[in-house]
Amino acid sequence: MLLGYFKVLFGMRYFGLGFVFSLVVVFLLLSLGFLSGQEEVSEEELREEIRQIERDIAEEREFFQKFVEQENQALKERKLEREALAQEIGERIGDIRAINQEIFQLETKIKEIASFNDLVNDYLLAFARELKTSIEEGIPFEREKRAAVLSILISDLEKGAVSANEAFSRINNFLASEIALGYDSQNLKVIEKVGGLDREFELLRIGRIFFALIDGEKIVLWNLDEEGKYYLDPDQELSINQTRTIKNISAMLQGRKAPEITNIPLDVKQLLEK
Repeated sequence: MLLGYFKVLFGMRYFGLGFVFSLVVVFLLLSLGFLSGQEEVSEEELREEIRQIERDIAEEREFFQKFVEQENQALKERKLEREALAQEIGERIGDIRAINQEIFQLETKIKEIASFNDLVNDYLLAFARELKTSIEEGIPFEREKRAAVLSILISDLEKGAVSANEAFSRINNFLASEIALGYDSQNLKVIEKVGGLDREFELLRIGRIFFALIDGEKIVLWNLDEEGKYYLDPDQELSINQTRTIKNISAMLQGRKAPEITNIPLDVKQLLEK
């Protein structure tokens, strides 16, 4: 019977320190005579029961020791994980700060570029306006068509619809086309004011030098007024020989005559003025 009590009570060892509580209960029962009416237990059985208790205690101690070791190891691992996580968080915070600094520097650079772009665009806008005015008042050749190219560019610059690089490229291309006018020749029909009246005539362009063939016979030159604008001057009529030479050049340009080397009937002073 006593053996049964021990087995029941010490079966609580898996509840941590339950075996200590079991011992206390057993010895209290013995001291109060609770077991006095039970069957006697032999000394050998008692010793065997004690040895079993000792084995249980040793087993419980070993179990508890392993449990403590496992918990301590788990604590160490969690501590290492927290330290590693804290280090990683610190590194990420450093990365974020570095990225924020780069973003700030890029934003500053973008503002500087935008400011420079605005400054360059303002300069290009003023230059395009001056260039358009010079075209409108310059050589009498497709003024409206050439000025329209600049009008579109000016509009784009005013609306901020074009970058400084693109605007510069468009101005550069326009200037290249203007320079090219000095390397070719052309015949075309135009309408200009002559003596205050609109007259249709044949315009002969040799590079950037212009002649007007009026009524198929009379050839006159352009002149500059007091404001520096070109106009057809009836008083600038060429001589008979000069007129014949210009007509020959016109025939060559139109393919009605074989090309040949011909001197333009203008002296050096006139060429420089033009």
